[in-house]
Amino acid sequence: MAGSMCGGAIMKGRVSHSPLRTSLLFTGLTFVQPAVNFLLLPLYLAYLTPSEYGLYALMVTVSVLAHHLAALRVQDAMGPLYFRFGRQPGEQRVFLDGLLQATLVLNVLFLMVALGVGPWIFASLFSDGGAPDFFPYGVLAVLIGVLNSISGPYLGFVKNGRQVRRFAALHLGLVAANVGAQLSLIVVLQRGALGALEARLAGPALLALVALAVSARGLLRRPDWEHLRAAFRFSLPLLPFAAVVWVAAFADRVWIERSFDLTTLGTYSLLLALVTMVTMASHASWNGIQPFLFEELSAVGGPSTRRLQQLARTYFSIPFLVGGALAAGAPLLHALTDEPGYLAVLTYATAGIAVYLTESVSIFLRGLLTHALKPAIISIATTISVAIQFGSYIILIPHFGINGALAGILAGQLILIAILLISLRTKAPQALPSLKILAPPLILIPLFLLPKLIGDFGWIANPWTGILQFSCIFLPILGYFLKKED
Repeated sequence: MAGSMCGGAIMKGRVSHSPLRTSLLFTGLTFVQPAVNFLLLPLYLAYLTPSEYGLYALMVTVSVLAHHLAALRVQDAMGPLYFRFGRQPGEQRVFLDGLLQATLVLNVLFLMVALGVGPWIFASLFSDGGAPDFFPYGVLAVLIGVLNSISGPYLGFVKNGRQVRRFAALHLGLVAANVGAQLSLIVVLQRGALGALEARLAGPALLALVALAVSARGLLRRPDWEHLRAAFRFSLPLLPFAAVVWVAAFADRVWIERSFDLTTLGTYSLLLALVTMVTMASHASWNGIQPFLFEELSAVGGPSTRRLQQLARTYFSIPFLVGGALAAGAPLLHALTDEPGYLAVLTYATAGIAVYLTESVSIFLRGLLTHALKPAIISIATTISVAIQFGSYIILIPHFGINGALAGILAGQLILIAILLISLRTKAPQALPSLKILAPPLILIPLFLLPKLIGDFGWIANPWTGILQFSCIFLPILGYFLKKED
């Protein structure tokens, strides 16, 4: 790809690469952690009872909510505001120091409040005899979210500065700390769900310590209040969005359990653990292209359509390849378990993957609105989408079970995509993607579904269906990357 956006300079910790190559490096590094979590799934199933795994997964979700609420999402401002505060030398570093100061103070306050009201919240939410205790499970979940929040501004600063080596060291250190702690606490010490949560603290604690250590001097300087006001103007409207997304993650599970039984819920939970790898790939891919996309959209004289198209194709390639690989590897589930409730996942795998491939489009469009500094629109659009999902769950799940839940998610995503496109057209027309930019998902999703439809008629043997699904995605993407750029 012509036209490196790295300026040709090699700074400390920075590598001069083309935008395509560097964005793929960032994407791969960001995806390492969710990929390792996926590979550790057999370990969880082998060493944790179903109830322990359910407790662990529930507390991980609580940690996600704590991550969003602890610092009012101010750490997220590093992404879109980094380039706006880079007009003078050193101004981006001042912005980082201010964000770290605000994040640290808000996290300490949040932790104090959580310790006070957490036991009451847990007692209210979990009323049955098997309810998790806030001490120690809830405290560990909150600490995981707080530590992730503290390191957020520094990770964004390193990524936007394209410091590939430093970004790689941070992410690989995170993975090594988490995996080592989990093997020690789950396998060796046999501490069950509590050990899994304790192990999950290791990586975030390491990154938080690094972020604070390298910015120790900056934490003592007077904050730039103009920077912080801009950061909070961006982050506060995102809080409803975060809360709505978090709540949506539980509604389908609740309705499935109420309409059917725990076995069906277990099947659905395992399905989500597999197919949401596509969502994780989408977020990792977005993290990879975001610095280049935001810089291109901020360019004086307007962005290059060709560059935007290149970045969009690079973004969509990652989640679609992951989706194809999941389809091809799904039959391997027989080698991991003979439990009928788990093997039932194979019935829903293609539909689940296709639904989350559709979500990759909304993640991309949401990122464009983020650059346009329209967080309120994102929150409103997401709220409407989730309302559609809730209504679909109530109507469809009692009659269609897991397929009804997937249909509800799909309905919400299609509504969200429509609202985001309309919002981009009216509020940020300069960022509105062309049909060429959205062509990959529009073409690849039907291609992915085609072998499954043919297989349902009995024209393809079952093991070959997934391989053909992967091929229908891999070959067009391979053609794109092998294509000679103009």
